[in-house]
Amino acid sequence: MRATAAERERELEVAISLREKEIQELEERKAALKSQLVVATPALREDPLLASFPILDYCGKRAKKSLLTVPLEQVGNVLSQFDIAARAIALKNKEDGVQLSALRRQLGEQEKRHNQYSEKKQRIADEAGIDIKFITPKSHGGDFALQDYCSEATIEELDTRKKVVLKETHAAKTIAAKKCNAIAELSQLVQDRKGLIDQIDELYNEIRVVDRDIAIEEEAIAHLTEDNKDADLWLADKNAPPEATSRALIEQDVIDLKLQKEETINEQRIPQERVVKAQDYRLAQLTKRLECVDRALKHNRLSRDVNRIVSSNWSEHTIEVPESREELYEIELIIPAQEKIHPGIYNLLLTEKEKTARNVSVLNISAKEKEEVIAALSCKLEALSRECNLAIQQLDELASGSAFAEESQRTEALQWVREQRSYYNDLYVERQKLRCIARRK
Repeated sequence: MRATAAERERELEVAISLREKEIQELEERKAALKSQLVVATPALREDPLLASFPILDYCGKRAKKSLLTVPLEQVGNVLSQFDIAARAIALKNKEDGVQLSALRRQLGEQEKRHNQYSEKKQRIADEAGIDIKFITPKSHGGDFALQDYCSEATIEELDTRKKVVLKETHAAKTIAAKKCNAIAELSQLVQDRKGLIDQIDELYNEIRVVDRDIAIEEEAIAHLTEDNKDADLWLADKNAPPEATSRALIEQDVIDLKLQKEETINEQRIPQERVVKAQDYRLAQLTKRLECVDRALKHNRLSRDVNRIVSSNWSEHTIEVPESREELYEIELIIPAQEKIHPGIYNLLLTEKEKTARNVSVLNISAKEKEEVIAALSCKLEALSRECNLAIQQLDELASGSAFAEESQRTEALQWVREQRSYYNDLYVERQKLRCIARRK
């Protein structure tokens, strides 16, 4: 049972709507991933990692606490806590970088799938001859309830939609496989019919050749009958048996007539055989040319245009049959010196050749431009590599200098703490002495 045009259009609309739903789901997933990449300031402040290090309240331009409020006895402990927090934050940043790269990779895959579905949808619409701009959810919103979904879908809903889409995709693939099988069977029937038509044409050609040979033989027999008519009449009029000499003469005449008949038949058969060989050679030549032209048309996808042109012009022409008998034996007419081709096919192939030449020239120009771009990028890459190496060296120097300065500042801070402790101890001892003196008084 063949599908009607309305059913095929309906199936195409269903397939396009499914692709639109998948694209919308992918866009929502993409937007969700992008929203996850954006980290707000309150969320950053509520990070459990930062909350586990109260020492970070002393950091930043707008710190919650001032470093001046730290007691001198806790300076060393504060510095060690700073080191631990820095290591934990660096490790957390590394993990976040890995997660960010994974999210970007997923985002790239989703964008790739989105592009593939968009191309597939456009290709299906082009093959069906439908303008995709006029196929909107409003035109068939009542038939597809899955299009009326919210932008914020849960995981269960997404799984349900995924199962429905997979089921519909499987059904579409099954229908497409059945159609492909039907098309293959029709193609096989068409090929068989073409082969049968070719065999019928060959049989018709053989029949025409045999009819022509029979007509020639009948004409030769008629000529021989006319030539032997007088002898037959003379033999019929003779009632008495012929004498030996006359009988020998008649037998000799009969033998001569048979020899003349064979010579005449051979003279007429040789041109016929030559014509048949020429026709076979011409058929083989035309078959080879037809295969070459057919291969070129299929390669350039021009078979439909050629079939349309040939079918429109074929009904206007009939098979030309030579009127004179001599034209049937002209080898130059059977195998012409100059080959010919249909003007429509020649124009199509010429247009395709010019188009191919233009495409080749454009590709050559683009290849040269890409080579120039590659050369420029190579130069730029070398310059950037030099700058990167220089920056790495500078960063190494800065890191070593920073480490040295940090260590020196730490040593100075510890030394200052020791001095302050000794100073406070001296003050405490002096205060105790003063209290003792005051008590004595």
